[in-house]
Amino acid sequence: MAKDDKSAAPKAPVVHNNSARDSGPVGPSKCKFESCKKSPEKFGFCLEHYEWYMAGVIRGDGKKPLDFEEKFARYQQKSKKVA
Repeated sequence: MAKDDKSAAPKAPVVHNNSARDSGPVGPSKCKFESCKKSPEKFGFCLEHYEWYMAGVIRGDGKKPLDFEEKFARYQQKSKKVA
């Protein structure tokens, strides 16, 4: 009795669909922050809102946290001291 003859048959070549990759960058066309329409630069945020995100003023999904006003006030105070 012969061994498994499946390994002797040639396999069909795998065809990859590159249309999404060739059409340009795939992703959001505007900043994640709720009311911003600028184009994203880093992590889906424009540069201004990226700084807010890194300072902990806004959430990673671009929404305002419950204590947004307090965090934003502290952020502005720190910004004034640096400048």
